[in-house]
Amino acid sequence: MTERLKNLGILLLFLLGTAIFLYPTLSSQWNAYRDRQLLSTYHKQVTQKKPSEMEEVWQKAKAYNARLGIQPVPDAFSFRDGIHDKNYESLLQIENNDIMG
Repeated sequence: MTERLKNLGILLLFLLGTAIFLYPTLSSQWNAYRDRQLLSTYHKQVTQKKPSEMEEVWQKAKAYNARLGIQPVPDAFSFRDGIHDKNYESLLQIENNDIMG
């Protein structure tokens, strides 16, 4: 019984080590797969839009950028927890999927 527990412990340690060793590769492959899916969906959504709709979105983004030139730019390293610019987050977002282009 003791030999069996020892072998089981060694097997579990080996499996744990293998999982830790393979995690970066597997997670990278999974994220690349998800990115390809999201980009494919985004591309389909963009190509289905009418040019007039895309021009309207573009003009809104240009107007937003023009307003930014007047305001001071906040420090990128400052702590802004909970502060969201909904106007910025909605610009260039074709569908409600958190992808901006």
